[in-house]
Amino acid sequence: MKLKAIFILALISFIVFIIYLNSKDTKVYYLTLGDYLVEENSNGYSDMVKEELERRKKLELYLSEFNIEDARVTDMINQIEENRTIKIGKKEKTIKNALIKADLVLLSVGSNDLFYKLEHQPAVTEELYNRVDQILEDSEKLYKLIREYSKEDIFVTGFYNPFSSDYDELIQYSNDRLKKILNSCDMTYIEVDKCVNPIPERLEEKLTKVENQCVYQNIEKEMEKKLFES
Repeated sequence: MKLKAIFILALISFIVFIIYLNSKDTKVYYLTLGDYLVEENSNGYSDMVKEELERRKKLELYLSEFNIEDARVTDMINQIEENRTIKIGKKEKTIKNALIKADLVLLSVGSNDLFYKLEHQPAVTEELYNRVDQILEDSEKLYKLIREYSKEDIFVTGFYNPFSSDYDELIQYSNDRLKKILNSCDMTYIEVDKCVNPIPERLEEKLTKVENQCVYQNIEKEMEKKLFES
């Protein structure tokens, strides 16, 4: 009788442990990497993703401390190659370890590179297209480097035009090339440009609250397909 009781207790403990593991596996370790677009907090789309995961009780961890507002593509490559370490409370975290653990990586990088060039060379020339090609070549190196560590879902935001319709063709060219690169790296392209209205009087490249909401909706559609499908 005593052995039977021990067996039943052990069986119950095992079932509870399995339920715990299954529950833990459904949680999402959410990592954002990149520039000011994911670095924004108050009205940014990256924070909206976090809030949705919390609402669904799916959030395991939200890690945004590796973001750098003025980051360029080469900065992100250097962060990973040097395995940047940050301190959260009393614990240290490395970027490679974060990439390995993350279930969802949201990446925004390349806009600073492009906007810097537009500020110093506003005319649309062949040289500007060559600069885009170089940015994308560096970006492909970054995506492949990230894929060495992250085997889960990676969402990458596209280029956008906040200034003048003169740049529409350039941005379209950039995004067409970006989509092909992301497809080859098994990453998900997130549309940003169609959420943004070019305004010559705009004082900064950051997205408005409405634009952030639009980008978030594009992300949410992909989350439904890749994270929440039963």
